[in-house]
Amino acid sequence: MDVELCDCFLDYGQATAEMFLLFTFVAFGAWLIWSGVAVADARTLLFALVALAARTLVLLPVLAQAGVAPRDRRLIAWFGPRGLSSLLLILLPVFAGMPGSARLFEIACLVVLLSVFLHGAGIALFLRKETGPSPAASTGPAGKPAKADAPLPERITLAETRKLQEAGEPVVLADVRTDRSYQDDPLQATGAIRLPPDDAVRQARQLGLDTHRTVVLYCA
Repeated sequence: MDVELCDCFLDYGQATAEMFLLFTFVAFGAWLIWSGVAVADARTLLFALVALAARTLVLLPVLAQAGVAPRDRRLIAWFGPRGLSSLLLILLPVFAGMPGSARLFEIACLVVLLSVFLHGAGIALFLRKETGPSPAASTGPAGKPAKADAPLPERITLAETRKLQEAGEPVVLADVRTDRSYQDDPLQATGAIRLPPDDAVRQARQLGLDTHRTVVLYCA
C-alpha cells in the first residue's frame, strides 16, 4: 500500500541486477584482456598510445563547444570513456570468423589495458591534487580530525512556504517524487517544476533555475 516503499524495492532490484551484470562484464573482460600482453611490441605500443592520445584530443574541443567548464573538460577527456566497450565491439568480427580478427582483438585488449593503467593512475593523481585536504583543514585542535561542516537540508512547512511566497521571496517549488508516484498521481502543486530525483541537477540546469533562489522540495 506504500507507493514510495514499493519504489524503493523496485530501485533496489534494478540496482542489484545492474551490479550482477557489471560483475559478469568485469569478470569476462578480466579473463580475456590479458591476451593483449602477448602482442606488446614497439609497433602495437606506439599504436595504442596514439589511439589513447587521439581520443583525448578529440573530446576536448567537443566538450568545449558543449560549454563544459575547463576543469571538468580536462577531467572527462582524460578519464572517459575508458574503452571497455571496445572489447565488445571487436568481438563482433571475432564471432563472425573474419580473418585477422583475433589479432585485432589482442591489440584492442592492449589498448584497454594501457587505458586502465594510465587513466586510472592519472585520475587518482588529479583528484588528489585538486581535492586533497590540506593538513590544517583535515585536523582540528590537538591533531583530532575535524568534523565535516556540510549544511543539512532544512525542513519547511506548507504554512512557512506560503508566507515566503506571499512576501515575494524568490521561492521555487520542486516536485521530486519518483517517476512512478509522479505518473500515477494526477495532482500537482500549483506552480511546481518537475525535478526527477535521479536527474535533478541536469534538469535544473536545462530549466535555467536560478541558484540564488530558495528551492522547496516535496515528494509526497
